[in-house]
Amino acid sequence: MRSRYMAYASGVASYIIQTTHPDGPQFQTHSDRWMAEINAFCQAHQFLGLTIHDHSMEDTVGTVHFTATLERDGTSAHLEENSIFYRVHDRWLYWGPTPTSSD
Repeated sequence: MRSRYMAYASGVASYIIQTTHPDGPQFQTHSDRWMAEINAFCQAHQFLGLTIHDHSMEDTVGTVHFTATLERDGTSAHLEENSIFYRVHDRWLYWGPTPTSSD
């Protein structure tokens, strides 16, 4: 999670794409368009901090509860998420947020 946050903060869209699970809801098949969207997001925001609240790991599944603090046009916001990661060939890939009971 920390490496993905740093990739967003540094504008390294290729790393975000490489560490996203192809079966996850965030994955896009049009990588050029996806990379442009990530770059636009990174350029529009200032990344102020990441707090890891909790994490767990069991075999090939990991979860991370985090809050990222961002700023855009002078307005700060907090993104809080419980994320799922899957280990694929010794690399952890972000799948997406954990489903909530209303999903």
